Amino acid sequence: MANILKSKKAILLEEVVNISIAVMAIAILVGLAVLVYSVFKNKHEIDQAQGQLDEIIAKINALSDKQPSFNHLYTNPQNWALVYYSIDYFNKNPEKNKIPEACKYKTCLCLCKDVKDDKYLIESVEACQKNKICANPNKDLILEMPLKLTTPPQTLTIKKINDKASIQ
Repeated sequence: MANILKSKKAILLEEVVNISIAVMAIAILVGLAVLVYSVFKNKHEIDQAQGQLDEIIAKINALSDKQPSFNHLYTNPQNWALVYYSIDYFNKNPEKNKIPEACKYKTCLCLCKDVKDDKYLIESVEACQKNKICANPNKDLILEMPLKLTTPPQTLTIKKINDKASIQ
């Protein structure tokens, strides 16, 4: 009788160990799946943002007396912001201000994720530095900083005002 009890305890212990190992393996697989998904989702968002910025820059560069305005339907990604960096502004206070490296130290427009309103000058540089989604338009801009793009679809109006471009 004691042998039977010992063998049942041994079998029970063996099953508990096997179930524990299976649960841990499933948890690891779920963790890896979430990691892979987030990598692909982030890459997809960056590709969308780059495409949106390319379209906006093309419209800014195409502004002329014959075509003084464009509407741009901003569709994706959500919770990003357009941030304009004027090299003249930053040259006036170089010790206080930074400009993303992707701007190549020229006036540029960036599409950045996770920009906060209150401290955008510092935090936007860090956010823009991370994704490097910036381009140099051929016109200076008039842009309220930063222009939040929180709820796509959102229509942006791009207008020529004198020799500058305005985005609203």
